[in-house]
Amino acid sequence: MNQASTQYIVMPYKINFTSIASELNFVHLVILLSIMHLLFNFKTKREEFYILLLILLVCLLTEMTNLYFHINNLKRDLVNTLGIFIHHFLWIFLILRKSKIHKTIFLSTLTFFISFSIINFTYIEGMNNFNNFTGIVGSFIYIIIFLLLSFKMLKSERLYFFQDSFFLLISAPIILLLSTSFLFAFQSNPIIYFKITDHLTLYKLLIYFSNTAYYLLINLYIHKERKQLKHAA
Repeated sequence: MNQASTQYIVMPYKINFTSIASELNFVHLVILLSIMHLLFNFKTKREEFYILLLILLVCLLTEMTNLYFHINNLKRDLVNTLGIFIHHFLWIFLILRKSKIHKTIFLSTLTFFISFSIINFTYIEGMNNFNNFTGIVGSFIYIIIFLLLSFKMLKSERLYFFQDSFFLLISAPIILLLSTSFLFAFQSNPIIYFKITDHLTLYKLLIYFSNTAYYLLINLYIHKERKQLKHAA
């Protein structure tokens, strides 16, 4: 390449590991520990293991990409939109798949969520904004499926379902989905930025509380499933 052409080369953003390390928070650490807990204690070829692992990897990748973009002052809306879509899609896929629901309902639900997300991304909220509606709709789809499944089990008096580790797994995202949906819906409302203390807003409190509940239940599921598999062996 000649000297004249080299001036047009655009240098990529540098990865400053010191800056990244200084920005790491409680959520990043918990995700990493959850992945390690899953990999070291859940030796099985069951489908939900791989789906849960994929969910945790998506969470980690989204958080780390967000961190990189934040350090380099880059817009993060696209990263968060894709992260929310994949995260919600995987949870909806998991609960539908493991509930052994009718194939038509299974495909219709997934198709509706994918179609709505694409329309929202393309025409409604757009590519340059965070897609709040995708997060809200995905959350409500999951919660409705969860409630219908729970009601079905209660009606048929299959109470053992609520003691099974699978129920613990599908319960894990409920608080997170409700909290984030509230934040998405009232994002422009100043109430969510109400200061509880000098360094803690209502927004941060909900984020930390919901994430703590989310990863705590996931790790309880991993622990309970490992014990069940150990006794069954």
